[in-house]
Amino acid sequence: MNQNIKSIRHAVEAFKIFFEDRTGRPSSSIIYPSKLIYFFLKMYRNKVSYEDRYIKARSNEDLNVELTIPCVSLEEVDQVECPCAPASGCSFFKSTFPLPRMLNGMPNSVTLIKKGGGQKNYGAFTYVDWYNFEDKINSRVKAQATQPYFTMKNINSNRHLYVYANVEEYSSLQAVAVAGNFSDPLEVASFPVCGKGLKELCAPMDEEFVIEEEIQSKVFELTYNALSGFKNASTGVDLLNNNNNDTVSKNA
Repeated sequence: MNQNIKSIRHAVEAFKIFFEDRTGRPSSSIIYPSKLIYFFLKMYRNKVSYEDRYIKARSNEDLNVELTIPCVSLEEVDQVECPCAPASGCSFFKSTFPLPRMLNGMPNSVTLIKKGGGQKNYGAFTYVDWYNFEDKINSRVKAQATQPYFTMKNINSNRHLYVYANVEEYSSLQAVAVAGNFSDPLEVASFPVCGKGLKELCAPMDEEFVIEEEIQSKVFELTYNALSGFKNASTGVDLLNNNNNDTVSKNA
């Protein structure tokens, strides 16, 4: 039974209908807390999406789990922290905060935004592997040495974004927009946009969470099998800020 899922609450409710269809028991009798259902739905959605899209090399444009962080703050870093010495007039910048986890470990796109007079996208970075940076920016082609690039680096198990740009051309570079197939939408929703600090989620159950129709049955089946192994799972405190009301109509 495919449904148009757009939020965590809708995903949990859709799974309960699937559960009812499978067992004949009313969905109201499900003993599993919403946090546990969401945990498995998220895990198996990511697993199935990764296998179905990345491993089979299908286009990322068809992957509906992409989300965008509109403003990731940056700070200029010393060259000793960078993959190599920058070309004359250029600098490396690092994301102030580590990025949320992504299915394939890196963003789909990183876009320059200009601050002042409203944020506006005005260019995109090209990905370069950390270890290939030196060859790229020491290219005999001058345009390659000063072109805006981005790369990723793990620091204490956190994944930071590094960007490289001509500081004269991009003198107002303070932040970028980052789009990616993030593992957990709650990490994206609570991300400190523009460095304003970790955002407290008032209604996490209503945050965006998409499961594509073509993989819903498989994700629900895997979740059902996983939950079937749990006993007395109804105990414990809800981790979604106690916003565990399973009635979709209340917020419709």
